[in-house]
Amino acid sequence: MTLEGGADMRQVAARLSAMGSVSGLDGWLFGQAASASTMSTSTLLVVLGLGGLYALIGVINSVVIAGAERRSEFAAARAAGLTRRQVVLIALMESWAVAASGLLLGLLAAAGTLTAALAVTSGVTGVAMVAVPWPLAGGVLAGVLLATGVTNVLTTRAALRPALVSPLRTRE
Repeated sequence: MTLEGGADMRQVAARLSAMGSVSGLDGWLFGQAASASTMSTSTLLVVLGLGGLYALIGVINSVVIAGAERRSEFAAARAAGLTRRQVVLIALMESWAVAASGLLLGLLAAAGTLTAALAVTSGVTGVAMVAVPWPLAGGVLAGVLLATGVTNVLTTRAALRPALVSPLRTRE
């Protein structure tokens, strides 16, 4: 609802408040965002939970396969003088770099979606507004790095178990 030209907003708000609560556009939008935030967060948790579980299985699978294929590389690093701990740490840093790259690409994809949502919101209401669940986003970031790190450390340690020279042997 808009006011006619020359109407006093305070006077109109005072008369309308006798019938119920009155707020400006900004107040109404923030109120709507707060009430919709609970439903949006619940829906997002379900979708993100299912997609995240599938992605977690993929991440763990990829890290295990990559670590298992690097036995000879780990053995060569050990033969070059690195300790087991140094090899594990290097592999961990590599896996976190890959995970961070994936998270950055995911963030760029989410930013594109968020930009589209802001454009639609702005077109409908005249004000661009979105509520980002930062604790949830931080939890996803920490969960990805934790799962990748734990899986990588366990896989690298398992790959380092055989005798140092056995993975270096050539097969004919």
